[in-house]
Amino acid sequence: MNAQGFRQAVVSAIETWRLANEPALPAFYQNASLPDEEGVGPIWLDQYTRFVDAAYVTVGSRPRGRQRGSVVVNVYVRKGEGTAEQDRLLDSLTEVLRTLRVSGAVFGMPMRTPGTDFFGWAKEGVLMPFRFDSA
Repeated sequence: MNAQGFRQAVVSAIETWRLANEPALPAFYQNASLPDEEGVGPIWLDQYTRFVDAAYVTVGSRPRGRQRGSVVVNVYVRKGEGTAEQDRLLDSLTEVLRTLRVSGAVFGMPMRTPGTDFFGWAKEGVLMPFRFDSA
């Protein structure tokens, strides 16, 4: 598996969930368009994959590597809108990530991230650690 294939599988799973359950929810993905904060609406999500570590797992002339990182999905709501809708979406996304299967990848338990204020938005997310071996 390579990084691009992994990213595409994760984005595909989240997009499938979004289109089936929340088609009006704006979604923004890593290194793609950024939201227009005035026109995006009261709630939106972003997703990125963060690679944080790598190690050799075999020896030889062409050793295999193991990549480690996290899949992160954040939900933003305008300050003052409350947490009910954000919590509902994050609970649903946690279930999507818990059942995510990508060939060759091993996932850890998704966990909620601490909430933060982000330029007039309340941001909270779910983070899921992963690892996969690459040739």
